[in-house]
Amino acid sequence: MGVFSAFAQMIPMENAGFEGEYVLQSGQKELKVARGWHCWWVHGPQAADGWLVRPEFYPKGFGPLWDPKQDQAQGIQSTYSTHQGGVVQAVQLPSGARELHVEVLARIYSRHNDGSGGALGTRVGLDPTGQVQDGTASTIAWGSWQSQDGGWDGREWRTLAAHLPYAHGGVVSIWLESRNRWKARDNHTWWNQASLTYEADSSPGPGPGPIELPADIEEAIAFIRAALGSLDTRLTQVEARLESGFAGVSDGLDEVLTILNGERRDPELQKEIEKGARVWDPVTEEWITSDHE
Repeated sequence: MGVFSAFAQMIPMENAGFEGEYVLQSGQKELKVARGWHCWWVHGPQAADGWLVRPEFYPKGFGPLWDPKQDQAQGIQSTYSTHQGGVVQAVQLPSGARELHVEVLARIYSRHNDGSGGALGTRVGLDPTGQVQDGTASTIAWGSWQSQDGGWDGREWRTLAAHLPYAHGGVVSIWLESRNRWKARDNHTWWNQASLTYEADSSPGPGPGPIELPADIEEAIAFIRAALGSLDTRLTQVEARLESGFAGVSDGLDEVLTILNGERRDPELQKEIEKGARVWDPVTEEWITSDHE
């Protein structure tokens, strides 16, 4: 299976390989589904005539002849009919997960008595809402179809893939779908080895936490007034420096940053002060003398 990104990280799934015990869903022997997954299908209004029937779900062994169960896959099939259905699983996401990418291996087999096929195909999708009730929901971001119409005879495994930039919450649902257009004699889809990856969100985290105010209301008011006064003084200094003009934009930016950092003396004033002169600073509106005077 391909790697979506060099920075991709795996998200744990339940039974991603479709191995182990298969569970009877709703207690029906035709609905054998791999542990951790749930089956779904569309029941059409003409199901009695073989159009969009409930498919059968079953385990398929692809291991060696002496032990096929060494490599099991989830199977879905219909006979002399069409179907639309598959399996779904909801997966918990790590905090900050983005660029979600799912891959699943798939094989298909569809043949009619005359040797033609039923135009069988399969795909995988991701639903950012995490819902597992409706396989036809518009919220599912589906990957491309892999089908007989595209020249796939189904004998080799192909990789199904889908991508989702973001999920709405902490859960995403993985949807697998199988569908055939014509009522062929045999219509089988098998899925194996699913994987879900993500990239960690590198955006900056939340800013500094709230300022701790004094418990006493009078002290809190004084604290706020002092903070606003300090800010107002700094902004006044910056405005004065900008109005006084500078030799260049770069110099001006340096001066503004200097003032904001509390280092308010410009280089020329500092030179005069170091010579021992008593200098009037128009920004702070005060006389500045050398520290050693």
